[in-house]
Amino acid sequence: RIAHYVLADVAEGSVHHAQERFKSSRMNNLFSGAFIVCDCFGTLMAEKWAPELQFDLVSCQFALHYAFE
Repeated sequence: RIAHYVLADVAEGSVHHAQERFKSSRMNNLFSGAFIVCDCFGTLMAEKWAPELQFDLVSCQFALHYAFE
């Protein structure tokens, strides 16, 4: 029961491709999506969305690897 999907990544091309795949799939009829290009370690992410937005699940892939690079 996804209500809203948020994707954030530093790679602009990857975010663009994810957004295009989302738009062309049936998922965009089931829930809304936000696609953000930013460095998640150099940006206060809470400023990128509405303050009342809450998350039930967060997935960070390779985050620690790149945080200390």
